[in-house]
Amino acid sequence: LGKLTIRKTGEVLTGWQSEPDGIDPWMTGEAENGNFTYETRPLAGAEYTITAAEDIYTQDRQLDNYGSRTLWYAKGDVIAVVTTGDGTIGEVSVTLPLGSYHIAETQPPYGYAGTDAAFDVTLAWDNQTQEIVVADAVEFHNEREKAKVGIYKTDLESGKYLAGAVFNL
Repeated sequence: LGKLTIRKTGEVLTGWQSEPDGIDPWMTGEAENGNFTYETRPLAGAEYTITAAEDIYTQDRQLDNYGSRTLWYAKGDVIAVVTTGDGTIGEVSVTLPLGSYHIAETQPPYGYAGTDAAFDVTLAWDNQTQEIVVADAVEFHNEREKAKVGIYKTDLESGKYLAGAVFNL
């Protein structure tokens, strides 16, 4: 058997970095200049579909009634649909028969854009004393969803834009 680990990471909001301009929003009522800060961290809730990238047969060379090797999964079969758990780890592990697999993200975590990235992984036996072959972790990264906001003040009668309006969000 082989063990495959899928990890998910993305930018997570971690705080606010004020610009050093001396404005105290609590005293002046003015908006504080600065930017949100983000860190790349593990993400829970990403869903992946694992499919067979080749025909996968039993490892002990069992034969069926017709003398053919016993087929576990045909190429293209969906083997598993898994979801990353626990935001502090952001990964999921699955044990599979030795063979080649295709891993694709089928649903991103809430608040993140999907990715077209996909991986092909082959789990192969490298020596007779190893019970479980461990593949390198497959890592997916998602961008957070980003929005742009445009705020405009217009004259009610003419519809023309007016200069000098101040807005706080």
